[in-house]
This record gives sequence, structure tokens and C-alpha cells, in this order.
Amino acid sequence: MNAEGRTYKALRNTTFGLIYKAVDVILSFILRAVFIQTLSLSYLGVNGLFTNILTVLSLMEAGVGSAIVFSLYKPLAEQDYPKIASLMKLYRQVYRALGILISVAGFLLTPFLPFIINLPDTIPHIHVIYWLTIASTAVTYFLSYRRSLLLADQRADLNTKNLILFRITRFLLLGAVLLLTGNFILYLTADILNTIVSNLHITYVIRKRYKRVEETEAPPLAREEKREIVRYMSSGILAKVGQTVVNSTDNILISAFISTTLVGIYSNYNMIYMNLDVAIYLIFSGITASVGNYAVQKSPAESEQLYRKLFLINYFITCVVSVCALCLSTPFVQLWLGAEYAFEDEVVIVLTLNFYITSLCNCAGNFLSSQGRLYYKNRFRALIEAVSNLVVSLLLTAVFDLGIIGVFLGTTACFVFGRMWMDSYTLYRHWFRAPYRSYVKMYLFRFGLFICLAGLCKEITGIVFRTLTVSVFSWLLCAVLCVAVSALALCLLYAGTEEFAYIKGLVSGILRKR
Repeated sequence: MNAEGRTYKALRNTTFGLIYKAVDVILSFILRAVFIQTLSLSYLGVNGLFTNILTVLSLMEAGVGSAIVFSLYKPLAEQDYPKIASLMKLYRQVYRALGILISVAGFLLTPFLPFIINLPDTIPHIHVIYWLTIASTAVTYFLSYRRSLLLADQRADLNTKNLILFRITRFLLLGAVLLLTGNFILYLTADILNTIVSNLHITYVIRKRYKRVEETEAPPLAREEKREIVRYMSSGILAKVGQTVVNSTDNILISAFISTTLVGIYSNYNMIYMNLDVAIYLIFSGITASVGNYAVQKSPAESEQLYRKLFLINYFITCVVSVCALCLSTPFVQLWLGAEYAFEDEVVIVLTLNFYITSLCNCAGNFLSSQGRLYYKNRFRALIEAVSNLVVSLLLTAVFDLGIIGVFLGTTACFVFGRMWMDSYTLYRHWFRAPYRSYVKMYLFRFGLFICLAGLCKEITGIVFRTLTVSVFSWLLCAVLCVAVSALALCLLYAGTEEFAYIKGLVSGILRKR
């Protein structure tokens, strides 16, 4: 595959990924507003809490998806259909077992629900709601494993088209259920049905496109191949455990130590930050397979140069988006849902800092994902994050009584101990074999630059909102100011660098093709 082919496929995957995220964001925010208008805040809190419990249960998936994609790169490039068929058979068996295990484990946790639910009022049929939430997760495992074939073949756009279609049907179906019935159980049931149909549709598309794979007999995998897959999965297990503890236990801690209702308020902010983070992730996940293809053809020094160029793109996007999130998220919540759903500035600052750190790791994560062996080298990072997150969060919340901000500071601490430096260190030591100190200096300088730009834009937007009050017009004006100030400052500072010249060339090439 030539470089042009990699660039085209990466651009296509990223474009459709961003279209999907735009559709998802718009529909999700509208549906959330309808949800709050038709159901109480308690339902919103329970929905967020149960979703996080299921995310923790999904630890059983433990890196299987990454193992699928990574192990399929080579046989797809070589058109080794028997190997592809064997791998898909193995993953079908694993995923079906996971669906059953998640269902059983989730059901066995039912007696413990009273210990983590802390609501001002009682919600009827709470156990039925919980079981339906389990079902909505479990049903995906019986069919979704085939999606990995598209991702490994750099045809994520086909998967994304399916997601766009059924995100729209989900919005229409669930919105109708809320407006016509206001019944949360019917809402969850409709969501499950939409998920099933979505998976059936993508299964049909994949079977038709990869008919040769479906028709090929799957020979048993060699013992050494299975051992290598298991090794990669084991590193994925550790990564998944840490990631889930960091990302999915905040709501559980907030519910248990503070209030389940507060989970509902946090879920609104989390929805904003998660959608922004996923949008940035999609830009880089679209090029994972392309980076893997590039790496097997180029030297470590050339790979390090590519990393620095893509990292600057990652930084530009993350810095501008983080500045906007800091200045605009609370006014947006006030316009969207009302002032009673807004957090204090101190909480938003910590949420934005956490977002900045995680989003800036997308480039490093992309490079690690393209080299399965590096996941094994970096396997303990996630456990370090998980332990530090729980210890610091519990200490600040239960001992020092810092409330919800203590939970979020625990997340900040775990990032400082883990991904803030470990992912890039693994790349520089085991792949690029280049001095790591220069990268650290670059990272710290850019972090200081982000703090300065965030503080400047916060002052500017604060003056605008105090002068004009919070309205759609003032919000849009502040959005333009945040983007203009931060983007212009970054362009002026980096205009003479090699990395910036690469970005200009990339953008120019895309525009010429259009």
C-alpha cells in the first residue's frame, strides 16, 4: 500500500468519523433535553450510574477488540483468507462467551444496588431498569465482533455509516417514546431493539463484502499464534482494567459518598467533555492502521519525525478545544438545561485539565495501538492509574471531605502518575530510541502555553458574559473569540517549525483534492 493510499483511507475514515460525531452530539443533546423534561433528575442519575456499572462489567472484554484489529493487519494485507477466517471464528467464540458472562455477573450484582444508590426519592421497578441496562450491553457482544474486520481493513467508514444511520433511528425512536409515554422502561427497551437491528445490519454488510472470508474453511490456529494473541490480550486486560477504573468509577464514588442526583448533573458535563474527546480520538483512530502500515516500512527515526508532526496536530486541536471547553461549557449548560444544572468554576477547571491531559494522549495512544508489542511493554501503566485514582479520590472525598472536586482531582493525580508521561516514554525507549528529555521539555512548554491561553480567554469571555449576559448571541461570540485567539496565537508561535510546515502541506493537499 502506498503512502497516498494510506493518507486517503485515513482521511476517509476520519471524515466519516467526524460526521458521525457531529450527528451524535446534536442528537444526544436534544435527546438529553427531552429526557430531563419528561423524566426526573433521579432517572438521569440512575441512568448514568447503571451505565458506569456496566462499563466496569465490560472489563471482561479486556482488550479483545484491540487484539482482533492488531492480529488482522497482516493476514488482510496478504489476503490470507484461511487465517482471517480462523481469527474471526476464535473471536466469535470469545465474544459470545463474554456476552453470557456479563449478563450473569450483572445479575449477581443486583443485591448490592441499595449500597450505591443514594436518591432523595424512590424509583419504581429499579431492578427491572438495571436488568434492561445489562441487556443493552450484553446483546452487542453476540454480533459486534465483526466490526473489527472493517477497522483492521481501514474501512471504518462503512462501520461509521451504520452508526450514523442507527443513531438517527435511535433518536427518533427514543424521543417518541419519551414524549408519548414518559416511560423509562419502554425507553430502555426501544434502545435495546435499535442496538439489535444495528448489529444485524452491519453483520449483513460485512458478510456481503467479505464473502470470501465467510466461505473459507477456518483451520485451527497454531499454538504459537494463539500464545501471541493471548499475550497481547493479557496486556489489553491490564490496560482495560485501569482505563475502566479511571473513567467509570467516578459516578459510583459520587453516588456512594455524595449523591446519586449529583451523578445526573455531572453526566451533563461528562457528555460534553466525552463528545469532545471522542471527536479528537476519531481524528487519530482513523489513522491507526495507516501508522501501523507506515511503521513496518520506515526506520525508528522516520517514525519519530512522523510522531512529532502528528503530535503537534494533536496539541493544536486539544489546546483550542480545551480553551473553548473551559470558557463555554458552563454557559452552554445554563442555556441548554438551566442554571441549576451548572457546576462551580473550580470544578470545571479540574474537568478541563483532565480533558486536556487525556486528549493530548491520543497521538501516543494511536502509535501504541499500531504496535501490539508496545502495549505489552506499557502494560502496568493502567494499573498504576487505577490504584492512584481510587486511593486519591477516596482520600480527598471521604477523609478531607472535598466533595465532587475531590473525585475529579483523584483522576488528575492518576494521569500525572500514568499516561501523562508513560505512553510517550514507552514510544521513545522501545520504538524511536531517541532522547526523551527533549520531548519532556516540549510537553512542559506547551502545557504552560495552554495555561496562559486558557487564562486569557477565560478573562475575555468573562467580560463578554458579564456585559451582555449569557445568551445564544454572547455564547457564539465567545466561541469565535476563543477559537480565534487560541488558534492565532498557536499559528504565530509555530509558524517557522518543520511540524507546522507539514500541517500546512497536509491541509493544502486535502484542499487541492477537493
